[in-house]
Amino acid sequence: MKIRVHFLSILATWLLTMLTCSALADKVDKPAADPPHGSISGTLFRSDTGEPVGRQWLNLKRRGWSKSGSTDTYGRFDFRHVPAGVYELSFYDSGYKVRTFGPIRVEEGQ
Repeated sequence: MKIRVHFLSILATWLLTMLTCSALADKVDKPAADPPHGSISGTLFRSDTGEPVGRQWLNLKRRGWSKSGSTDTYGRFDFRHVPAGVYELSFYDSGYKVRTFGPIRVEEGQ
């Protein structure tokens, strides 16, 4: 009788442990849902000559978020996986003057 009671006690403890672990596993390490995102791409041209501006540093920003990048040789840029929202795009013009464009709206899948 003692062996059977002891076995049932171990079995009950094991089941309780498995149920507790299963319940905790549902609450731990769940990644947050990926917020909606899109992309911004384009080409940067000189206003006086119409030529593309290559190798130019850019900054895409909104309140609490920013991302930097640069144009390629042909003035093209591409910011991917940008959270949906309203942004400003800035770059340094000749003479170190900051030029800003915006507002630029990014919507999911855009």
